[in-house]
Amino acid sequence: PLLRRALSGAGVPVVVRLEEVRLAEQPPVRALVEVLAVATGQHPVDAELAVTLLTGPLGGAGSIELRRLRQELRAGELSTGGGRASAELLVEALHRPSVLASVHPPAARAATRLADLLDVARAAAGTRGATAEDVLWAVWNRSGLARRWAQTALTGGPAAAAAERDLDAVVALFESVARFVDRLPGEGPAGFLEHLHGQQIPADAMTLAGQSGPAVQLMTAH
Repeated sequence: PLLRRALSGAGVPVVVRLEEVRLAEQPPVRALVEVLAVATGQHPVDAELAVTLLTGPLGGAGSIELRRLRQELRAGELSTGGGRASAELLVEALHRPSVLASVHPPAARAATRLADLLDVARAAAGTRGATAEDVLWAVWNRSGLARRWAQTALTGGPAAAAAERDLDAVVALFESVARFVDRLPGEGPAGFLEHLHGQQIPADAMTLAGQSGPAVQLMTAH
């Protein structure tokens, strides 16, 4: 990641083949899988996870937006005589989005979006016989990222390459979960999470379709 950021920042085209990175470690996949883990009770939302999800692809908050959200939640807490830290208030906001009513919409946008996706995931996971594929698809469909990234992919330049890379990763995730469900139809979402995190070597090798022209290719030693 450090090499990729350094080269990209210097304007050097970079390719990282997806098979060089475990599926669960690719940013859009990691975000979707974390939401799946929360929805199925495998991972509670703590302060660290709240920040990760808010600033990730699903939340989409920048550093300024996150800072404003923290400040406004903290100000609201102090005005009622409370003394909780902003980290704890972020977690509460994702569990009870009604507390965001007093926050200015621009600062609350990411938290509101993420809280909605978590609710969608929990509802899908609570459906009888729901599979990991059902929950992931419900979240992905609600996020609207497919349309947004597809539009960005048509613009050209580094942003387009990043959008295509993210779309490729999500496609690989859904291919993986579809194969898992077909092979083990009785396994619930928890079984897929264990399967995905247990992969030591990427099982879903695919090339980066969006790259064209000469570029530096980053590879591991093997």
